[in-house]
Amino acid sequence: MSDLIGMLESFLGDPAVYLFLVFGYSILVAIILPIPIEIALIWPLLKGELPYFAAVVLVMAIGKTLGALFVLFLGIKVEKTVYYWSRKSKWFGKLVHYFSLFVKKTGFIGLYIILSIPLMTDTVPIYIYSIFHEEGKKPSRVKFGMSNFFAAITRAVIIAVVVTLFGVQLV
Repeated sequence: MSDLIGMLESFLGDPAVYLFLVFGYSILVAIILPIPIEIALIWPLLKGELPYFAAVVLVMAIGKTLGALFVLFLGIKVEKTVYYWSRKSKWFGKLVHYFSLFVKKTGFIGLYIILSIPLMTDTVPIYIYSIFHEEGKKPSRVKFGMSNFFAAITRAVIIAVVVTLFGVQLV
């Protein structure tokens, strides 16, 4: 157990390794990990170095965006199957209808707002916005990616402001 803790501490001490781990973690958070991405910000916030924090935020936003674009690709691939089953099952049809209506009404601004909420899981909203768009109409990859990228940055800034208000120095 002490070997594992020592290995983790060595990763945290090496910014290049930590940024690489944050990048991979951010991709996985978008695709399969239903846990908040803010975990990646703990070490840079505690370290208190603004440039390091900014680098982690940028890497985190890029990784999350790439993961989200992968999910969008998957969502477009399964769209026909989802809508096929929505016509076969009444309850599933209603679920698809309401999710589709929600996505249509809120658009990319809604995605940005939802993903900007600190401690919110990213995985579920990304899948909802990837799958439940208007049938037969592909969502814009650029707008989808930008919503994810800027939401990750917004979230990190909100966390940084809250942490700073509680006395942790970032400069």
